[in-house]
Order: sequence, then structure tokens, then C-alpha cells
Amino acid sequence: MKKIFFIFIVLQALLLFALAVTPSFASAITLFNPLGSITEPGPFVQRAASGFAAMIGTLAIAFVVFNGFKMVISRGNEESVEKAKTGLQWAVGGFIVALLSFTIINGTAQFLGFSQPNADSPDLQNPLQGIAGNRDDFTVVLVFIMTRFLEIMGVAAILMVIYYGFRYIASRGNEEEIERAKKGLQWSLLGFAISLLSYTIINTIQR
Repeated sequence: MKKIFFIFIVLQALLLFALAVTPSFASAITLFNPLGSITEPGPFVQRAASGFAAMIGTLAIAFVVFNGFKMVISRGNEESVEKAKTGLQWAVGGFIVALLSFTIINGTAQFLGFSQPNADSPDLQNPLQGIAGNRDDFTVVLVFIMTRFLEIMGVAAILMVIYYGFRYIASRGNEEEIERAKKGLQWSLLGFAISLLSYTIINTIQR
């Protein structure tokens, strides 16, 4: 290991010496940006996170197909059916998480009305450019953010209703699984009702 490290140091020193004695060659080297038009950390993080969420979603779909195939060929074997059912539940849950992550990452800035300030201007700008009414009023900004948050909460509750509905269907008469799915459905429906009621109250007060 020490010999490999020593050889690496020597090669690096020789390379630096070669570049130092040949300035014309060094000045002729052009480095290309492998990220294309992305030149700032913010867009890079957004693109990387979106790609990671898309990869998780693709893997989740593949696992749904795989575990569905395992359930088909289980031939009624309870152990195989249970493993396939558990795999399906985790795959569906992973797909929902990936879908939520992808949506949140790509839509949060536009959804909340944020815009990137002008870097060429020395003045401090209000980043909340997409909010109707008086953008300098804290109450308006707070109501706007709360309304958007409740909309996201409603979408998440609907997705959880779908998830627990799938678990209820896939329970195959298992009382414990049915009870868990029913509790999940109850809490998801309660969360959706609360978000809908809160959304209605906020809009009524705002008017």
C-alpha cells in the first residue's frame, strides 16, 4: 500500500513539473463543463435530487412487477405469498415516497412563488414575487404559505389513502393486516378532512 502511494506521489510530481515547464501546452488545455448549462450549486442539487428520486421510482416500479410475479407463481404457498405481499407493500410505499420527493423538489420553489433574485443588482429584492396582493405584508405571505402547505398535505393524504387501500386489498383476510390498513385509512381520511376544513377556513377568513 505504501509503495502504491509513493508511486502515485511521484507520478503526480512529474505531471506537475511537465505542466510547469510547458506553459504553452498548459494554456492550450480547455476544460469542458460535464454538466452542460448548469453552472451553480442550486440547480445542480435540484437536478441531482430529481434524478435520484426518479431512479428510486423506477426501482420501485420494477420491484412491484417482480413481487407481483412472485405472488403469481407462489401456487398458494403462504410463506411465498407473505414475502411477495410484504415486498409489494414496501415497493408501493417507495414509489409514493419517490413521487412525493420528485414533486416537492421540482415544484416547491414555483409552488411557493419564490423567484431567484437578480444577482446583477446590488439592491436587496423581495424573493416572494409570485404572491398576489401586497407582497410586503407579512399576513398575506403567511396565509399564502399556509394555503400551499395545506394543499400539499391534502395531496399526501390522498396518496396515503391509496397506499392503505392497496394494503387492505392485499391483506388476504389477515386480521392484523386488515386492522392496520383500516387504522391507516382512518387517519389518512381524517388528515384529508382536516386539511380541507383548514383550507376552507383560511380562504373564508381571507375573503
